[in-house]
Amino acid sequence: MRIIFCALFTLTFFCFNSLQIRLLANNGAIHFFDGSSTVLRDLMLSNSTSGLNPPKVDSASGIYEPSQNWGISLWNEAVSFQKGDLVLNNTDVIDPRILEFGANVRGNYMGNAYFSGDHVFCEGKWFFATDDVSQAHYF
Repeated sequence: MRIIFCALFTLTFFCFNSLQIRLLANNGAIHFFDGSSTVLRDLMLSNSTSGLNPPKVDSASGIYEPSQNWGISLWNEAVSFQKGDLVLNNTDVIDPRILEFGANVRGNYMGNAYFSGDHVFCEGKWFFATDDVSQAHYF
């Protein structure tokens, strides 16, 4: 079987490794990716039913497909996020970015201790801590 498979791809075998040939054999749509953030954004948004994971892409160095769910959400300032969350920020349509929130993004307000520089989400808005507090009070 492998010999027949290789014989069918004799002309193009030198261009692709075995994983890439397997992807081609699956007959899935393959989209061109030029490495730009706008093309990646468009591919991710067009595949939003798969959790913003891009589909199979063909670039100058080969054909690629995500091996797992990237866990990326679309940025929405009215939604709570916390450290480690990944978002596709498309607010600047010319320069979209995938961002990972750092340790100072603390998610939903819980009345805990917060430190200067922390970002906390409460009642649909983000708040920025300007000072350290041992326990925050909500009035």
